[in-house]
Order: sequence, then structure tokens, then C-alpha cells
Amino acid sequence: MCLSKFVIPIIAINSLEYFLDSNYFTMDAIHNFMKCHPSLFVLFCMFLLSSCQPKYTPEDLFGEWETVSWTIESNGQAIDQKMDFSFFEDKTYKVDYGSIIEEGKFWTETEYLVTVENGQYEKKVKILNITQDSFVFQMNRGGRLEHVILIRE
Repeated sequence: MCLSKFVIPIIAINSLEYFLDSNYFTMDAIHNFMKCHPSLFVLFCMFLLSSCQPKYTPEDLFGEWETVSWTIESNGQAIDQKMDFSFFEDKTYKVDYGSIIEEGKFWTETEYLVTVENGQYEKKVKILNITQDSFVFQMNRGGRLEHVILIRE
């Protein structure tokens, strides 16, 4: 976890406290703050920009992924079903369930993978971690949380 996401805003907020009073929230007050505290202003702007960056991007997913573990979180019961993913550079995906193939478009939103199967509605799963060779997510299927681990093929 990035400590700067917590420390910098606290420092900046304390320094900007006088801005909260509407009498001081003017362009002159902002300009004076920038002149008196340029490093805090730059850090505050960097924080704002970095907090807008998504944690995961579609590029992190491009390639072929094989499911190696799929369990129900509440009891650890394994789900013995194929669910292998392919993510393509044109932001389309394919899921091979063995007897059924699902295809559609995908994107990421902060820490979520969003998929829309052709002709269907959007689905979201929570991305827990992506590395060079593994992809871990949590999904809610029928009100039941499930944990899925995939490895890059």
C-alpha cells in the first residue's frame, strides 16, 4: 500500500485548512499558497493524478489463462469445471467452459474486470491480483462468493 496516498493529503489538507472558510477560497489565496508552499502543492497535484490511475489495465490481461483453482469462499469447496480465458488486444475476450464458449468485450474499472458477452449484460469480477504469470479474482455467482486462480499459458 502506498503510504503517500494517506500522508500527503493529510499534510496538504492541514496546510489548506484556511481555504475551507469561503472568505479565503479565492484565486489570490490559491496563488499565495502555491507561492508559499510549492512543494506541497506539487505533491498534492501528484497525489490527485496518481489516484486517478487504474490499478489494473486491460494490457495486464492480454494472453491465454488457464484456471488452476476455483473454490467457494465460504466453505473452500472446489468447483471442478473448466473456465479458461483468452484476452485479446482489441479488448475482446473468450471463455472456454468446455462445452460452451463465451465471447464478448472487456475492460477494467479500478480493481474490477468488466465483461459483456455478445448480446448480454455486463458482469463484474473483483481483481485481487495480477502478476506476469497469475491472475486471481473473486466473483459473486448467484449470491455465493467464489475465488478463482488462473495461470498464464
